[in-house]
Amino acid sequence: EAAEREVREAEEALAAAKASTDEEVGWGTIFSGGYLRAFRVGAGLILFQQITGQPSVLYFATSIFQSAGFAAADEASRVSVLLGVLKLAMTGVAVALVDKAGRRPLLIAGVGAIAATLFVLGFSTGSASLAGVSVVALLAYVSAYQVSFGPISWLVVSEVFPARARSK
Repeated sequence: EAAEREVREAEEALAAAKASTDEEVGWGTIFSGGYLRAFRVGAGLILFQQITGQPSVLYFATSIFQSAGFAAADEASRVSVLLGVLKLAMTGVAVALVDKAGRRPLLIAGVGAIAATLFVLGFSTGSASLAGVSVVALLAYVSAYQVSFGPISWLVVSEVFPARARSK
């Protein structure tokens, strides 16, 4: 009798969960109430992720490496491949840290590091005597981005919306 009651309760819970996810959420609903806050958080994170300028910095990575003494374009391109390996490794670090350290602390620390490294990168790029500093700043920038905005923005966006609104 107790087992039958537990089975019925489990079936009822499953039916209720299915009903709550099957409800259709319209576009108007997304821009109102609690959904609007989730939309603002998600859109804001993605906006700020793009504002960091990561594609632009990576576009000029080969030039930065060439100015640091990797004279041949082949050599600078090989170093750019190592930059990709660094990106992959730092994404692994983010995956390992995100649940322990938390999303918000990683994002806040990442924003600080991104701002600092972009300042140093902007100041040192173009100066032959500071070419090594440019490379270090570039690597630090990529590391900071990959531990913070790179993966965490998309993770938070996937978590912030209720399940029934994610498709919209």
